Amino acid sequence: MSKKSNLNKSLLITAALLGLSAANASDSKKTVIKEKKASSFPKSVSRPVPGEIIVKCAGIAKKGQNHCGANGHTCGGKAKVDFDKNEWVYVRKDVCDVTPGKIVGKKRVIKG
Repeated sequence: MSKKSNLNKSLLITAALLGLSAANASDSKKTVIKEKKASSFPKSVSRPVPGEIIVKCAGIAKKGQNHCGANGHTCGGKAKVDFDKNEWVYVRKDVCDVTPGKIVGKKRVIKG
């Protein structure tokens, strides 16, 4: 590879890394993570650890197994169909990441 080609490759990598860093910084400013007591998470999140981030994952709830309001209702257990894109459940982030679900909220676990 020529010196010019190596330089271009290095510049592209640097630009990509800087862009990634800027995106991460702007995301962290926008995201406010509310706290929730460990004891108040449903069984889908077994033994949450204080400091851990638990997510609201939309699109993976089964009929009647959503955790809270969506689609005009305010209660858990009211999902009318499986996998409605608006109904959500609390799960660990890695669970949502390996499903077709979408993270629509985050909670930081606190003691209690």
